[in-house]
Amino acid sequence: MGLFPTDAANGTEVTNANGTTFRYNDTDDKWVIISSDEVYTEDEVDALIVDFCTEAEAHAYVEANALTLTDTLTTRDIVLGEGYSLQLDGTPTDDKWTGITISIDTTGCSVGQAVYVDGTNSVLPADADAIATMPCIGICVAAGKVLVLGVYRDDSVFALTTASKVYVSTTAGALTTTAPSGNADIVQVVGITVGADMIFVNPSLDWVEVVV
Repeated sequence: MGLFPTDAANGTEVTNANGTTFRYNDTDDKWVIISSDEVYTEDEVDALIVDFCTEAEAHAYVEANALTLTDTLTTRDIVLGEGYSLQLDGTPTDDKWTGITISIDTTGCSVGQAVYVDGTNSVLPADADAIATMPCIGICVAAGKVLVLGVYRDDSVFALTTASKVYVSTTAGALTTTAPSGNADIVQVVGITVGADMIFVNPSLDWVEVVV
């Protein structure tokens, strides 16, 4: 008898040498992976698929079901077929975001602040008062994490007019829907409001210096 007994009762569980636990479902006559702390190579994954069911059945299941991944995924290139896309959640909950982030040193920054690059792999709060503290590259959304493309929501801080351009403010780290207008101020669009408390973040690295 191999890892999977042929006379197993519904709900029977077995664990392989890698620590992966499988549970038998007699309705579908399948062994289902229910837990694993291991990281597998591509060949090992192929082997697990064969144990789980046939490879064709595994592919059919993935195609037929919307799968949600809650853990961090480290992978190689992702190739999208024609007509397919990466879809971002456009309505995150309060103090949450969805989109593309970069890992960078955010010491000295608070969550929700617009930031600029101040040194090697480091950012500080952006300030439209001077080009030395610009341009903004994104929004700090967590310690060590800056959102450079996506949607960010903050119900307690944002009270913005919907469908308005968002600029870096002359208050360090702050955002505004009013373009800075003082002499030597820097005007940079960092996104657009998609709600009173939500911003689509997509900083333009083009900027204009005000001369009055």
